Amino acid sequence: MPLCLACLLGTTLAAQETLATTGKELFQSCLAGNKSAGTQFCSDYVQGFIDGMIMGYTARATVRGYCPPATGVSVARGRAIIETWLHDHPERLDTDAGILAGLALSEAFPCKSEPH
Repeated sequence: MPLCLACLLGTTLAAQETLATTGKELFQSCLAGNKSAGTQFCSDYVQGFIDGMIMGYTARATVRGYCPPATGVSVARGRAIIETWLHDHPERLDTDAGILAGLALSEAFPCKSEPH
């Protein structure tokens, strides 16, 4: 859960002019007609949230974990990392995208193990 909150906080800080989406706004966008931008926003928001939750699970479930730099990871850099990983692992492409993105980012930014 903290990882997911960190992702949401990073997104909010990156777009400082934009206020956080409220539950009401999300609910209204989900109720919008099938071909509206609101419905697309709802779908994108939910998919992003699910992917964030999967990333949190993936990070806990792996030895490597996910420890991004303190400066964060830009969308462009993250996209490049994930696209490269997907290109390099075509045998895994039938797996859930959130899991694969989590693995790509975990490999790109592994946690340093503490000395014993």
